Amino acid sequence: MLEMLITVGDTIYELWISTGLDQWNVLVILSFLVSVGSLWYSWKTVKGVERIDKECQRRLLMDIIRHLYRNKVCTLAMQMKFEKAPGTYPSEEHFLKLQLLPKDLYLEQFYKEPAKFDLLHELEMLFRNYNTEIEVAMKHIADPLIDDATKRRDFGTLRFKPDYLSFEILKVMNHIWKDRKQGTEGILDSNKDLSTKNAVDMAEIIREKQEKNKRNNARVENWGEIDKRLLESDKETDKFYIPLFSNDSDYDTRLEEDVRIECGCNAKGEEKIHMISFGTRP
Repeated sequence: MLEMLITVGDTIYELWISTGLDQWNVLVILSFLVSVGSLWYSWKTVKGVERIDKECQRRLLMDIIRHLYRNKVCTLAMQMKFEKAPGTYPSEEHFLKLQLLPKDLYLEQFYKEPAKFDLLHELEMLFRNYNTEIEVAMKHIADPLIDDATKRRDFGTLRFKPDYLSFEILKVMNHIWKDRKQGTEGILDSNKDLSTKNAVDMAEIIREKQEKNKRNNARVENWGEIDKRLLESDKETDKFYIPLFSNDSDYDTRLEEDVRIECGCNAKGEEKIHMISFGTRP
């Protein structure tokens, strides 16, 4: 396109020199050509940005599922430490790190596609609700006047939501982004129907995160003790990870290792999850 405009411009210039074409007319023609070129360049730029942004959105959703897996691990560890040490609660910082960023959903990319826009907007509302549940649980668990049954209920909500939200994200992805291998829409009808390309990507991301975490925390003596009964109980409400890893016999072991790591200490010998005693509060 650009080469063609240059060629046309050279032709007009030659006509101007050979025929004495009016200078004003030449300027009008050249201005028109520049405008056409600018419009073409802008259109190509917008299309390129749109394509990049939608791919980035897909990658952001995949990273959110990775974050939700870590939330599952941290919540399990926090509850185990809470049960092990009555009269204490996890520092608020651990709860705040669980929160999601609704701004990670770029709805403007789908203004011209109402069905897809609605799917992402619904996810945004689910993220906001999850953040509210985190804040409520944080306040309840740090309040000595709230009974332990309520606190366990809050922990149960925070354990369940990463599974639930991950599954909802995956369903949205399979509606919006086609299965690259099959070239068809991958729609999840049940927890067992997880054979699409996006689901395979999710499993790989979580598996890599588990293995990386183990490599970074290779000193087993720093790992903490866990309550296996809580892990077994959590499986009963697991809506995403167990179906996704149903053919992966090592998933349970990797999850258990991640929780043990989180229940333990860092390289400095400090507890990864800091517990605060109600007796130390002003």
